[in-house]
Amino acid sequence: MLSIDTALRTRIAGVSNRALLLTSVVLFLIGFGVVMVQSASQPGDAENAGDPFAGALRQGGVAALALIAMFLASRATPRFWNRFAWIGLAGALLLQLAVYTPLGYESGGNRNWIHLGFISMQPSEVMKFAFIIWAATVLGSKERLLKGWKHAVIPVVPVAALSMGINLIGGDLGTVLVMATVMIGVLVFANVNLRTIGIVALSGIVAALLMTAIKANRVMRLMHFFQVDCRTDKSEYLGLCWQPLHGTWALADGGVFGIGLGNSIEKWGWLPAADNDYLFAVVGEELGLVGTVLVLLLFCVLAIALLAILARARGTFGRVVAGGVFTWLITQAFINISVVVGLLPVLGVPLPLMSTGGSALISAGAAIGAVLSVERNSAVPGEARTDPTPRMPVPAAQNPAPVPVADTPAAASAHTAGPARKSATALAEPAPKLVDWLPAPTPSEYETPPATER
Repeated sequence: MLSIDTALRTRIAGVSNRALLLTSVVLFLIGFGVVMVQSASQPGDAENAGDPFAGALRQGGVAALALIAMFLASRATPRFWNRFAWIGLAGALLLQLAVYTPLGYESGGNRNWIHLGFISMQPSEVMKFAFIIWAATVLGSKERLLKGWKHAVIPVVPVAALSMGINLIGGDLGTVLVMATVMIGVLVFANVNLRTIGIVALSGIVAALLMTAIKANRVMRLMHFFQVDCRTDKSEYLGLCWQPLHGTWALADGGVFGIGLGNSIEKWGWLPAADNDYLFAVVGEELGLVGTVLVLLLFCVLAIALLAILARARGTFGRVVAGGVFTWLITQAFINISVVVGLLPVLGVPLPLMSTGGSALISAGAAIGAVLSVERNSAVPGEARTDPTPRMPVPAAQNPAPVPVADTPAAASAHTAGPARKSATALAEPAPKLVDWLPAPTPSEYETPPATER
């Protein structure tokens, strides 16, 4: 029992405070999400599955898979990510294109889902993670060449534009906004010239407006948001104002302390997507202002933890991974909460790490694991860190040289006292720790060698 406790203490001592903070807040968000999804999905599960606790079992299973993905990704090295980057990107793009095959289907007005046997998934969520890893690999390999706009823009921007175009054709404007922000984020954290980033951002805004204008449904939603006040216009109650109004009423009914966990009224058929896009409204109704402020604080802590790892990341690869995941999760949380409180039109963006959805939660878990991998491989010498290949102490010589025997009594006394004094000194010194044997990362471990311009 003592050896297990010592090993556990040694293992915990080898993890940085930044990694512990990030892991803790992610575990809290995922656990909180499982509880709230169970509450929000209870009416639908009781009617369709006959089990009011089916939501907790379903979301709990997905959360377990997400934690496994996070752990496995945290043990990966940047060299593994470099090898995985192109394969992952190609696979994610193929999954996105599969939504326009017989495997794809439409849900909530957007064609962004595919059905694979007994499971359904949203390829755009996988694409966010794959794009960040791939962009970090490409930009890291061209670190010294990023001052030129061609190396900074190509191929990152065209690939992101292709992914966003696939989503726009399917009508998923919310995912396009998140993906565009992630694209700008990876360029910013790769230290690309701000003028180049500004031109890319402006071009993206123009392209998004043009793609929005060619579809009447998108134009109607945007014009409705800016022209109609759902709080005063009763004629629109049964139309596009239904979901925003019931989300607002859910927050208002909760007051300061809420009406009690599991006691939501709006989730009983009044609030669409109560366990997904509008989960934050159910939190406000059941747990009140206290619950919503807690969610906001958790995402603030998540942002601080990601930025702390970003600040210590070594090389372009580590900065882009940490910065890309930070941009993805915080931007998506901001959009979701803004939609619920009425600051943005309904965009169909779930609350990361909390809303129901397997592909979104597992992809986010893998992304958090990649950030933990960056932190583990970016620890500086002398700082607590973990490593999958600890450096073992050098063993003693197999055949030590014979010690000459002194001829005089004085020398013999000194010879016998010497080892005793050495043993006393060795006992006084602290025992070596496992973390002292861990090697410092070499440049090849955390970043790809920069390319040279021909």
